[in-house]
Amino acid sequence: MKRSILLAALAALLVSGCAWRHHGDGHGGGTRPLDPTRPAVSVVNNKIIVVDQEPLVFRPEQKDVTITWSLPAGQPFRFTRDGIVVEKGGEEIVGCQAADNGLRFTCLNRNRALRQIKYAYSIKLTTGDREIVSDPTIVNMRE
Repeated sequence: MKRSILLAALAALLVSGCAWRHHGDGHGGGTRPLDPTRPAVSVVNNKIIVVDQEPLVFRPEQKDVTITWSLPAGQPFRFTRDGIVVEKGGEEIVGCQAADNGLRFTCLNRNRALRQIKYAYSIKLTTGDREIVSDPTIVNMRE
């Protein structure tokens, strides 16, 4: 139990240090904030799912955007058929489906609610013989 908590804390610490990701502009410079429509998903020690942004935060003007979670190629994990399930997403976060042989998963975030909402969601990955789960969040902001 203590080891699991320690591993989760270390993974969270690792991710929290990545508030900005370098994106070269082809001319040797430039950084920009992470894009909540393109979260990268990885697995630490074949046990812990890490999303490079937690929570995924969408501004009020970001309506009808597709969120695409991606796993790196060359590793054994894939999204399951129900790889992303948004709790109480209703008509706001819809059309969730796996793509690219389970390396990507997409959902449409309509972001039309009149108030700020934080959505819990689960990520399920599989190697074919075992499954791992994580529970990150999505926040649709309001002023």
